[in-house]
Amino acid sequence: MHFCTFALLHFGQQAHAGGRPGQQMHLRMGGHLASFVADRHDIYGTDVNLTARLCTLAGPGEIVISAEIRDQLVPGLDAEIEDLGECYLKHVTKPVRAYRIAPPGEAFAFAAPPVTDSALQPTFAVTPTTSHQDAVPG
Repeated sequence: MHFCTFALLHFGQQAHAGGRPGQQMHLRMGGHLASFVADRHDIYGTDVNLTARLCTLAGPGEIVISAEIRDQLVPGLDAEIEDLGECYLKHVTKPVRAYRIAPPGEAFAFAAPPVTDSALQPTFAVTPTTSHQDAVPG
């Protein structure tokens, strides 16, 4: 996997070298190891959705993978790997352990935001059910 994804990132960087910033395309990649169903036009499955959601954790030009992919990497892989921890993804019921990977010696585009206990506190909103005009005095 790593040869393909790193090669794809390198190709994108070379294709846009010297181009105007507004005209460049920066890939965000996600990887997950699971089964799926394919037909002539597309691939389907809940894990396809999870892989797409992992892409949302990646910055421009970055790769984010699940723990299932991370566990399959060879011990001698020459790459930068950053543990993003348990991540909550849209339409995924349980948190997913995610990792950012990059070619060796390359810095990640964005620093991972620190996760604090207060970031996971429940929140609520109060909305009125009647307007002031309809309220009964009393």
